[in-house]
Order: sequence, then structure tokens, then C-alpha cells
Amino acid sequence: MKNRFEWAQALRFSVMARAVAAAMGSAWAFFVALLVVLVWGITGPVFEYSDTWQLVINTGTTIVTFLMVFLIQNTQNRDSRALHLKLVGRRALIDQLVRHVPCQLRRDKRPTKPLTLLVAFMSRLNRQGLR
Repeated sequence: MKNRFEWAQALRFSVMARAVAAAMGSAWAFFVALLVVLVWGITGPVFEYSDTWQLVINTGTTIVTFLMVFLIQNTQNRDSRALHLKLVGRRALIDQLVRHVPCQLRRDKRPTKPLTLLVAFMSRLNRQGLR
């Protein structure tokens, strides 16, 4: 069981991860990265394409890649949880529909039109925001 401190820390990380993911997924982030690479490339002759000059870009890209792996994993976990909750909600609605059909057939003593049941099911999905 997590204590208060661990929950607060997890919440802070989640908030930070969402903000960084939103920023890194923007067009501005791409252009900043492109600008860094262009500046690095242009400064090659100034530093005579030295080992240090190459090490700067290699180290920078390695660090950014390492951090982005964890950020991408956090985003994937969040998306996976959201999808799972959505599927659980739809499964519950389908189960309700399956239980409802035999009752409807017994009550009416006549077959219910499948289209009517489908429309009712879809309207229930819309009301619950699961569409």
C-alpha cells in the first residue's frame, strides 16, 4: 500500500509527464531540435570536426533518447488504462443488452427487431460517452 508521500510523488510525476509529453509532441519541439542539429552542423568547421564536437551531439541525443523512453512508456501506460476502462464499460453495456433481450422477448411474446435493440444500445453508449 502506498503512503501519502508516494501518492503525491506519483501524482507530481504524472502531471510533469503529461506536460512534457504535450510539449515534446508539438511542432515547436521539432523545430527546436532541428535548430540544435543545424547549429551543431554549422559549427563543425569552427571546431574542425573534432572528437569533442562529435561527442556533444552524441551525448545530447543519448540523454534525450534515454529520458524520452520513460516518457513514452508512461504515455503508453496511460493510454492502455484508458482503453481498458472504455472496453470494460462497453462490455458491461453489452452484458446488459444480452440480459435485456430475453426479458424483452418474454414480455412481448414476439421477436424484438434487432435494429430497435441496436439503436437503444447505441443511444446508451452515447449517453455514457463511450462511443
